[in-house]
Amino acid sequence: MTLPIFVVDAFIVEGKAFTGNAAGVVLLEFDDDISDEKKQQIAEEMNLSETAFVSFGWTKGNKLAAVEGTAQRTLRWFTPTNEVPLCGHATVASAKVIANVQLQEGGEKSISFDSKFRGKLGADLQSDGSVSLNFPSNPTHVLNQDENPWLPSVIQHCVGSKDLVDGVHYSPGTKILLIRLKDELTAEGLRSVRPNFQALLDIDTGNFLRDIIVTVKGGSTDSPDFFSRFFAPWDGINEDPVTGLAHTVLTPFWTKELGKVGPLKARQHSTRGGDLECTLLGDRVKITGQARIGLKGQLFI
Repeated sequence: MTLPIFVVDAFIVEGKAFTGNAAGVVLLEFDDDISDEKKQQIAEEMNLSETAFVSFGWTKGNKLAAVEGTAQRTLRWFTPTNEVPLCGHATVASAKVIANVQLQEGGEKSISFDSKFRGKLGADLQSDGSVSLNFPSNPTHVLNQDENPWLPSVIQHCVGSKDLVDGVHYSPGTKILLIRLKDELTAEGLRSVRPNFQALLDIDTGNFLRDIIVTVKGGSTDSPDFFSRFFAPWDGINEDPVTGLAHTVLTPFWTKELGKVGPLKARQHSTRGGDLECTLLGDRVKITGQARIGLKGQLFI
């Protein structure tokens, strides 16, 4: 059995190759063409942060109902170790592949993804080749350190010292911890953060914590509004290059902190780097970025 497979860089910087976050995309006719065990094995073989599996329907003979102007697909995401409920960059990658391979020029301008855990997710294809996602917003609240005795250890092993931290927030919808650094640290201070990932894994948070965002305010009017890094050793990914899910948390946070209505420019300040434009739309977040197909071929299973 052979399947079309692609590697796509999503949320790239200024159209540059080998920036952004690389995702695998596997095209299926139906989701059950291959087993979930086989999907997991493929994701492990690809060894990318996420590999997406896209199909026309969940089971053989059961295609999603057509909607005029909108392509209908199912979508699932696997890391090398487990299936995840949501992944932004692999959704952008999937939309890019569908637009280039399966849609006719001048045809559908949007894609509706039916996901296993988060229901319907939208992707709009822009005239400049970028992709805009419409995802649920994941707001945060200030975390009470007295009620979470593990928190000082997490801060120490993630950023080094509590003296660098302006505030700690938590997104219950994603189990993501958001650590805001003090403004004077800027992007250079964020890049100097060196987490001790094994020490973080050894901390017992009672399944309270899944991932960590470290973020800092942009330094000038012509720079991004905010910078961030994303650490996910609990998912087998020490640092993710660019993370759409993280920006469903960062967008409502920084919209409130900056008091800015409209698109926010964001830079995920990993080694590869990635650029995103984020807009809070009530209880949804619009995330836009460029993508580039870097590899395509046949997967033999």
